[in-house]
Amino acid sequence: MTLKNTYIYNAFVHKVVDGDTFDVTIDLGFSVTSFQRIRLYGIDAYETSLRRGTTPEEKEKGLAAKHLLQERLEGKNVVLETIQDKQGKYGRYLAKVYIDGESVADILTKHAFVKQ
Repeated sequence: MTLKNTYIYNAFVHKVVDGDTFDVTIDLGFSVTSFQRIRLYGIDAYETSLRRGTTPEEKEKGLAAKHLLQERLEGKNVVLETIQDKQGKYGRYLAKVYIDGESVADILTKHAFVKQ
């Protein structure tokens, strides 16, 4: 038997931290849950502050991305496709996130809220 390097979970979004980071409760099955901060895998949304060389225009895009995702995700159930045991540089687990079957990364890309 070969195991894939990804796992699929249902999760509830408590808070959108910024355009690519969310606080979620993940349903691990068997009535076990885990509260985690998740980072979107494969994209980099614009920052929501002027630190790290962010321009005012990029900050506006970052705030717009956060607002869009707050409307679409907060208080809702999503599906996470995790990258097995992979964490980003700030210790957040990396995952692809889907809402109503649509990729959150695709939503952000469609609105030009990700860095190229």
